[in-house]
Amino acid sequence: MNDRPRILLLSESSTSVEQWRQLLKETNCDISTQADLSAELGPVDIVITDEEQLVEDVPVANALSDIYAVIAIGADLAADVVLATDPTQREMQLACRLLSEIVHLRREQVASRQTQQRLSELAEVDSLTGLANRRAWDIELQRRMSHSDGSDGTLCLMLLDLDHFKAINTTHGYTVADEVLRHVGSALQTSIRANDFAARIGGDEFAVLLPKIAAEHAETVVERIRTAALDGVGKDGEFKVTATAGLALRHPTDDAESLFSRADAHLRHGKVTGRNRSVASVERTKF
Repeated sequence: MNDRPRILLLSESSTSVEQWRQLLKETNCDISTQADLSAELGPVDIVITDEEQLVEDVPVANALSDIYAVIAIGADLAADVVLATDPTQREMQLACRLLSEIVHLRREQVASRQTQQRLSELAEVDSLTGLANRRAWDIELQRRMSHSDGSDGTLCLMLLDLDHFKAINTTHGYTVADEVLRHVGSALQTSIRANDFAARIGGDEFAVLLPKIAAEHAETVVERIRTAALDGVGKDGEFKVTATAGLALRHPTDDAESLFSRADAHLRHGKVTGRNRSVASVERTKF
């Protein structure tokens, strides 16, 4: 809100409008009427009216600020302040001064909440890929482990690690390496369902939670996601990027740590047995 709040006077009676204007002439505010709405006067902070339907008119609604207050004069309206039909100058000025402060405080509160929300989002978002970061991953994993994801509680945890990523950094530089990570993060996000959850949990390591995945389909789904995440990376023959994935299905006795550890063990097994594959157990590899 500006230092000088804008007040809109609304009434079918020009006499009432003029009377209100006179009562407010010594206040530090800008006064407008319906006739002024065609001009670019800025958003309205306070409406003074004796007829509710006038506030609902399209030109008036378009002129209202995001947060505004209403003073009702002698009318049974849903208003912030209701005054008698013939308010005194002191009543009118005090009401406007009070509502100006209230509107200002409301806006500060909204701005503060938006700032806090943004800071919270930033604290849980990986700035490079836009995926959730490790902190957000840990929170979400604990949350999903403590609640049933689906009627049968099925949950698949997938870990994906880029193969020989350090060589990309060394050979092509950090700018190219960062672009690879961004590409994988974006492709990973678009290849999963709305209720799945993807995060970048380390330098070149990603993780995905996949609820409601039947055990017999889990490996196929994970392999599809792994392949999709690499699609288009290093095109034009400049270099090739591969990745290894490990997955684990939640057991009834699992906690977050044990589920993650099994998926990580499968990932490491894939790394030492050839890479560029999806692994569901340490006894066998697939794909």
